[in-house]
Amino acid sequence: MPTPRRLPFRALTPLVLFASVPALRAEGDLRVVLDVPYVQVATDNDHRTLDIYTDELEEGKRRPVVVFIHGGGWYAGEKERVHGKPDWLVAEGFAFVSVGYRLTAEGDRSAHPNNVADIAAAIAWLRAHVADYGGDPESLYLMGHSSGAHLAALVATDGRYLDTHGLSLAALSGVVAIDTDAYDLERLIRAVEPPDRELYLAAFGRHPVTWRDASPMTHVRPGKAIPPFLLLDAGGHPRKVAQVEAFERRLEAAGVPVTLEIFPHETHGSISARMGRRGHGPSKAVLRFLKLP
Repeated sequence: MPTPRRLPFRALTPLVLFASVPALRAEGDLRVVLDVPYVQVATDNDHRTLDIYTDELEEGKRRPVVVFIHGGGWYAGEKERVHGKPDWLVAEGFAFVSVGYRLTAEGDRSAHPNNVADIAAAIAWLRAHVADYGGDPESLYLMGHSSGAHLAALVATDGRYLDTHGLSLAALSGVVAIDTDAYDLERLIRAVEPPDRELYLAAFGRHPVTWRDASPMTHVRPGKAIPPFLLLDAGGHPRKVAQVEAFERRLEAAGVPVTLEIFPHETHGSISARMGRRGHGPSKAVLRFLKLP
């Protein structure tokens, strides 16, 4: 097991990109383990590693685990860009894990299905090992932003990826999907104009069969043990709002517990970057969801 390092949180927090957001104050230390491989990696630069943030606990106690999947259009992004989430969620009694995964440029021609397969592999690793770091393997919540929200929703609705590791969708306690327009990729890709369409074609190829298969909407059906969902949306873009509302209706029709909250005063970036800041509406919604009995 990699050796944990105790570091002041201020040494771990990336610079916030929004000038209107004040920097978090350091409140004690976190117990941090960085760059833990969750697969048999081939090179030192392999993205298939994760970072674990927690704190000391009484012996025998375990924290519920929030597993964060970064955004970046399936071609960019870093697991280190977590802003204030670890400090906030550890203070609220959770362990926090940020997952890296293969991106578009690292696949043969596209990111899919490498990226979602990587998320499933990370979940399997956490089920087997997170107790060694103070986490509860029976209480795993996914949280994804943007393209990471798409991956969280897909691995939580298409059971084939977890099934590869001998797990079912019941291995997940819940999903927080933050501001994505990619619940129905076929509808999305047909609607966007070049050059924006190239982002999706690079990640998912040019075949509608693949677009449907990579869409969380496709896989929502009753009786699949799909975990509860919290859908957060920044509002302001009719296409994105239409996607999240349609996904909410599909989950409801399948009997999946789902809550949708729209925050028109947030931006696509701030709704995630401001998580944990006092008075932040989306953060309050997340805690209500995570702390449901």
